[in-house]
Amino acid sequence: MIESLEKLSETKVKLSVPLIASFITKRYRQSDIARACNVSDQAVSSYIKKHYEELLPLVDTSDGLSAMMSKHIATKAKERIDNILTVDTFNKKDLVPLNIVAGTQIDKYRLFLTSPQRTSLLVQ
Repeated sequence: MIESLEKLSETKVKLSVPLIASFITKRYRQSDIARACNVSDQAVSSYIKKHYEELLPLVDTSDGLSAMMSKHIATKAKERIDNILTVDTFNKKDLVPLNIVAGTQIDKYRLFLTSPQRTSLLVQ
């Protein structure tokens, strides 16, 4: 039994984008990730550099990402409202929640933008 535990501790864990992203979001350092996966620090570093584009949306907690998500939700709600309005027989109760969602997400989008971005948005 002790031998199997030793073999288990020697087993290298295959690095993957979700695994690395979960470690990074929990604020683990690269050396901690390497120790947990039983690989070298250089292997973790090179993996992060190689898969940076895939990792970025998973670990980015900046306002820019939140702003884009809010814009996407508002755009989808607006498209749905436009779709409902093109139908001759529509129900008002369908419009109220969609209008609320669209308005809320537009407000969130504007709040997440930085001041120069907000000013340029108002000028357009």
